[in-house]
Amino acid sequence: MNTLDIQNPEQLFQSQKVFGSIALDNTFQTKVRVLVLHETATDLSEEDRGLAEKILGAAKVSTQEFLILNVFQESLSVHQAIQLYQPEVILVFSESKYTLGKNMSLPLFEILEIGGAKILRSVPLSVLPAHKNEREVLWKRLQTLFNLK
Repeated sequence: MNTLDIQNPEQLFQSQKVFGSIALDNTFQTKVRVLVLHETATDLSEEDRGLAEKILGAAKVSTQEFLILNVFQESLSVHQAIQLYQPEVILVFSESKYTLGKNMSLPLFEILEIGGAKILRSVPLSVLPAHKNEREVLWKRLQTLFNLK
């Protein structure tokens, strides 16, 4: 009986979702409509990932149009994010206003435009379910950001 040793099984099935971190280097470049950044010591829980997908679905963004990255595990500046992924929108879910570099302060729930990308910072995904006011403000900003009104 012949056996096949598969080193990277996640690459065999393109329709299957595989979650994990991506090592950043200047040779990797892809265009995504929305780049979702979070800052947690571990990868997102299934609940938080589901919430991110639900939020983006409500904003009419398909799962093929966004990429979720953990900026706690990978250092990523605004310039690098824009250069590597060419996003229209960057959503940042983080407590820290300095998530994208010590010289880049991102105010909470304000839409900024840098290098052609619109950036919005919200509280972490894990905090949203318990905070109605933050959910409402986020939804209003997303409606503006994605022209949903």
